Amino acid sequence: MKDVVWLHIGPHKTGSSAIQKALQDYDDGTTRVARLGRPNHSIALTAAFKIDLTQSLIFTRMGIDAEAAGKLRAETLNRLVEELAGPAARLVLSAEAVSNFTAADFEALTSFLMPFTRDIRVLAYARAPIDMLSSLVQQRIRSGRTEALPDDYLYRSRFGSAVQVLGAEKVQVGRFDPASFVGRSLIRDVYNRLQLTASPPEDQLVHAGLSRAALAVLLDWNASEGAAQGSPERVRARNRVINLLGATFPGRFRLSPDIVRGLVQKPDLEWLFQTFGIDFRDNCQSETRDGDLRSLDDFKADLREVESKVVELAQGYGLDLGDASAASALTALYRMFQAQPRAPR
Repeated sequence: MKDVVWLHIGPHKTGSSAIQKALQDYDDGTTRVARLGRPNHSIALTAAFKIDLTQSLIFTRMGIDAEAAGKLRAETLNRLVEELAGPAARLVLSAEAVSNFTAADFEALTSFLMPFTRDIRVLAYARAPIDMLSSLVQQRIRSGRTEALPDDYLYRSRFGSAVQVLGAEKVQVGRFDPASFVGRSLIRDVYNRLQLTASPPEDQLVHAGLSRAALAVLLDWNASEGAAQGSPERVRARNRVINLLGATFPGRFRLSPDIVRGLVQKPDLEWLFQTFGIDFRDNCQSETRDGDLRSLDDFKADLREVESKVVELAQGYGLDLGDASAASALTALYRMFQAQPRAPR
């Protein structure tokens, strides 16, 4: 029986990909990171324990239907049993998607684990509202959403299920801020919190952010039929388009404090402070900076400014577009990338 199973649950946009890369294949004899097919355990644990899979955007994007999800569920449960039966005293699972689990989903996961371990603990990070929501808007647009802004953002919805099922004393939430990290390093901080004995690797930036102009073009494309996803090949082609936009229109993106104030709730920030001692209550009071997105109309103005350059970008790949829009230019690039063979690893 394990002494403890650690669940790292992100949430999204708190360095999860970098953490998973640093933890990949870790095994020091005492602590082992589970092997569930890929470093990010999100798809596996979602298939195995999320009750309503229709709420999983990644399954829709990747074209994972009910039959494929059922097979993945069986494979995941078998692998988990093997991992839980292994000799290491401590097992780590890392899946930011678990931060979106309902209490019922989280109960299903922990109920499966409990016969195999004496303790279950959760590790997560909380990012300040302006940074969190600015990054979340980028993620929404990158993933194909046509509505850039969420209705709100609640920390309780990310950590509340774990607290409800396990109790706050079992949930460790760190502040996602280099000044708060051990050695000012996210990876060192994770290694310290999980009590890993090996020397941690250096922090690595996994995903660079997109500029306001790149996001404006991408958001416009998301509304077109040509941006359809639904298979790994389409997602890879889309990612190539996104990377090309990022290189063509470099820069940083941030929401204005005015927008963020409309998306966060004071009682939720108070809950975060009272439960974990993390105080973001004054984060949204900063001044608006030049270049901050003040409204969605800013995206429309950005699109008008760069549309001709997007068309020229596609024409530079030999695509004959005529008098095309930015959306049709991206669709032409997307189809070209789809038709190209996948580069060998």
